[in-house]
Amino acid sequence: PNANLRKVSLTRQTAYGAVSYELDLEDYLYAGRSLADIGLQAGDTVTVPGRGSVFESVLNGLVRLAPLASIVTALRFIVS
Repeated sequence: PNANLRKVSLTRQTAYGAVSYELDLEDYLYAGRSLADIGLQAGDTVTVPGRGSVFESVLNGLVRLAPLASIVTALRFIVS
């Protein structure tokens, strides 16, 4: 339940070095959208990151809203 299926990565070693593909498995599984026909090969590495906690999501939202809050506070000071 904590897997982030929107940011799955497939890394493959080639003659030119490592190649990475980012895959959105959530669209594939739940919306029926097809993936690029990559296919798994021996030696491939599939990484499925975690979603993070609810606390992290709330904290990230607050960090994004902090500049807006300071502007609103400054405007309230100017108007009054």
